[in-house]
Amino acid sequence: MAIDAGADALGFAFVPDTPRYLKDTKAAAKIIEQLPPFITTVGLFVNAAPEVIQAIADECHLDMLQLHGDESPQFCRGLNRRVIKAVRVKDESSCSHLSDYRVSGYLLDTYVKGAMGGTGVAFDWRLAVKAKQYGQVILAGGLNPDNVGAAVQQVRPYGVDVSSGVERILHALRFTETLAMSTITNGKVRDDFRLFAGRANPALAKEIAAVLGIESGKISVSTFPGDETHAQIEESIRGADIYIVQPTCPPTNDNLMELLVIIDALKRASAQQITAVIPYFGYARQDHKSTGREPISAKLVANLLTTAGANRVVAVDLHAAQIQGFFDIPADHLTALPTLADYFREKQIEDGVIVSPDVGRAKLADKYVDMLGMPLAIMHKRRSGTGGREVKIVTEIIGDVVDKTPIIIDDLVTSGSIYQQADAIVEAGAKPAYLSITHPVLVGPALQRLNRPSIQEVVVTNTIPVPAEKRIGSKIKVLSIAPLLAEAILRIHQRRSVSQVFFDQKLVFPV
Repeated sequence: MAIDAGADALGFAFVPDTPRYLKDTKAAAKIIEQLPPFITTVGLFVNAAPEVIQAIADECHLDMLQLHGDESPQFCRGLNRRVIKAVRVKDESSCSHLSDYRVSGYLLDTYVKGAMGGTGVAFDWRLAVKAKQYGQVILAGGLNPDNVGAAVQQVRPYGVDVSSGVERILHALRFTETLAMSTITNGKVRDDFRLFAGRANPALAKEIAAVLGIESGKISVSTFPGDETHAQIEESIRGADIYIVQPTCPPTNDNLMELLVIIDALKRASAQQITAVIPYFGYARQDHKSTGREPISAKLVANLLTTAGANRVVAVDLHAAQIQGFFDIPADHLTALPTLADYFREKQIEDGVIVSPDVGRAKLADKYVDMLGMPLAIMHKRRSGTGGREVKIVTEIIGDVVDKTPIIIDDLVTSGSIYQQADAIVEAGAKPAYLSITHPVLVGPALQRLNRPSIQEVVVTNTIPVPAEKRIGSKIKVLSIAPLLAEAILRIHQRRSVSQVFFDQKLVFPV
């Protein structure tokens, strides 16, 4: 019933002596297993032992933990799931300690002596507004159909917790201008929805279609003898909402031209709306002029897509975020960070350290730090050599890496030159490194360079296909971003907010 009403996350109470206590964890696991793919599952605990929390979270495959007791910041960071810390708000001092926590969000409930939550009593919402300076706020406490709209408009929280009268409250939220919980229509698409795939990554498009529970659109793409690309849409799409999945990965020019040709064919077939889903955006590194008389090729590609007929673009981890501004049409910039962070969280690396390959990626590295609770190290690169002599890159490391397991992060790996950072950090006393990379471009000598003792695993996503022969045995681990793209596509199709999901990736459930 809660899902039908529009809930995006469901809480499961593992708190003894409470009305909603789920003592049978096997039954809870079975319920969770049958939930739709976009529902985030949250386990509720009060002062439980960490080993108990971990065991239940693993058995039930919980996405997040919501802690309502006296758990310390250190306790929260020691868990291998994202954490929502519940805070009982009495006065302004109740939130003063939130800066000590590095968790995904704060659930604010009303302080009632002797109660850990669920009192049904409202507190001064102005305190919730002030608490937003510490992180994402989820509003709880005394919400009902009569006041929830005003609460959301005043606080503008990241989410609302509605454990009582959920269907009536969500009904009220639907008529609130600023929604704190979205109205997923059972994850279904309308009859006018179509998803097409180019030849660059058909496997990813097939996964997205499977998550959405649909069949891919019928299209034929071929290459004429003169290396000309031809596309034929093999079904009626008049008035349809179209999504075309095509990364512009190597061969970049071929895949880009194919995307443009398909978009033109869709436009001429009278599609109502065309969204280009470009998991890897080629030419993204040419986002500015580094010397005179150079093109800004990323801007040129943006213009070409618009001219061809695209009405919207979806991309993942652009090399330069400012490329969004090159488009005169809506551009949604997603990130694979939660997918990658989840993988390392599940590995439970106790001595891990997040390593930025240079100062420019320090902001991205800091997001990993927030999500994984690991320390940060930054690599500083400078070039040496003059007068035509060979230029070498000397890497210095800022931060403690001795006897630690480094996770070197970046948005893409091309020729594999990141091996220099891995070698340098091992020489500095670290253990063999993990690489956490969104886009596995992997050209030239990349595979040979990555297959070295200083690198124990390269973790990438399937924005670009990585065939089995390129995976260096089991050294390259490929994670799927199909659920991420499917959720974004569904939200665009249903005219719901995408930015509220991906503006801050500390929380992954959509609100």
